[in-house]
Amino acid sequence: MKLIALFTLCAVILSPVTACSNILVSPAASEDGNVLIGANDDSAKRLGAVTHFPAQKHGPGAMRRIYHFETGALSGQIPEPNVTHNVMSHANEHGLVIAETTHGGIARLAGGSEDLLDYGSLIMVTLQRAKTAREAARITQFLPCDDPDSCMMAPDVLIFAVARGLWNGSTSDPTFSFSDVYDPVTPTGARFCDARVWYIFRELADPADFDAEYYLPYARGFNLTRRMPLFVRPRRKLRRADVHALLSSKYEGSELDPSLDGVPPLVATTRHRPGAEVPPPVRALLWWGSDDHAWAPKVPLFGGATAVHRAYDDGNCSARLACRAALDLPGSVLTFSWGSAFWVNSAVARLVYQDYERASAVVECAREAFESWAAPKVESADKKARRQWAAGDPSAVSATLTELALAAGAEAMSRWEKLWMDLLVTFQDGNTASADAHDLLCGCAKASAVYSTRWLQKVVDDAGDHYRLPSKECASIDADGHCHPEAPQKPSSFNVWFAPVPPRRAVAASNMAPISKLEVRGVMG
Repeated sequence: MKLIALFTLCAVILSPVTACSNILVSPAASEDGNVLIGANDDSAKRLGAVTHFPAQKHGPGAMRRIYHFETGALSGQIPEPNVTHNVMSHANEHGLVIAETTHGGIARLAGGSEDLLDYGSLIMVTLQRAKTAREAARITQFLPCDDPDSCMMAPDVLIFAVARGLWNGSTSDPTFSFSDVYDPVTPTGARFCDARVWYIFRELADPADFDAEYYLPYARGFNLTRRMPLFVRPRRKLRRADVHALLSSKYEGSELDPSLDGVPPLVATTRHRPGAEVPPPVRALLWWGSDDHAWAPKVPLFGGATAVHRAYDDGNCSARLACRAALDLPGSVLTFSWGSAFWVNSAVARLVYQDYERASAVVECAREAFESWAAPKVESADKKARRQWAAGDPSAVSATLTELALAAGAEAMSRWEKLWMDLLVTFQDGNTASADAHDLLCGCAKASAVYSTRWLQKVVDDAGDHYRLPSKECASIDADGHCHPEAPQKPSSFNVWFAPVPPRRAVAASNMAPISKLEVRGVMG
């Protein structure tokens, strides 16, 4: 079995309430029997690039610096183990993938001076040290020491809540709810975070597991008692393309749809073989996109790769500005660079935002074309790496997977830079340009924009007769913009008023002839 993860770093500006979105698909729920993990990282301050920690051996006394994932500040140090694993974004060389949907939590528990490991640092440290999900759970202390077979909660989660006055019950009370105690739901939390879950469940859940109409008041923040389930059964087996489409969605076709138009579902033809015994370096396959998930190419990255294309590279910086500058990596949140995948993808996305109805379809076609290019490359690298692993050559496996990562990054950059140019040329000032060999001036045709009836109606609703032209129904428009069925009588002549002409006034000058001024007020002709 292969674990396929889809990661995109994007900015969400709808609300100050933000939370990353995850879609977890078990083997029984996926069409090809693979685990699928989809994750959108909602950060307006994080540059979209791939963090990479190479596999290393550490001597006695070696320490690892911990930087706060949100602020970039140095939090402290922890001892290094003897060996740390290769980490590529949210996956490592052994096929372990960790994603997160971090709750906002209670404000008074945040930002303590004793904090060392936040959620982002915890993920990266764990990926460097664990080979399996169970090892990861033990490292992060989510499993009680006396119950290694059940995933539960940290042993002190109840004790801490009682000590801080967050929970009035006993430490053995079965009614304890982590969510209600540590992150009580609010109308804004439901509307801007859980509403995403509502929409995803609405689109894919078996009706027996999820009634979208019943939970809609909760998703809108009106009825917070109708809490949604954590997991649902899908109405059909899911493909990777389905997860991509859901991560790109914006409530289309639902009661929360911000507009009547939207992104059509992504249709892809890629399939991956399930395998009972998959070599660790190829167990995790990331499809990694930078900036807006809907408009970015998804670059395939195996967990066993040891490098990415420079445009996607974040080193071990976790987006920290000083670290990126020290490594001379291209671009930052405040510095544009054509060498940065984040900025190239953002440039394409901006053009879609400005001209959605025409540009979106072009980018979707480009995205599918890149997928068609990448799919056979992934299949070829997968087969080659398996043969090399069977031959006992892990170094060759790493080289094969890294070669794919570098080639895919270069191809994505080349295609998206050209795509930006094509969009800029094609959609100019409301016109759509195309080649026309019969045109001797520019060799082009320029089709004017065609606005939707819905948008035109909004203009009429807002502006009334402001843009209306005379017609059979409206023969004339007066100065106040009112329509008149019959045209007014045409005047017999123009009445132009001239101001009285003042007497001539001579100008004394030795080298100038006398001149006079004629003052005329009015327009004629």
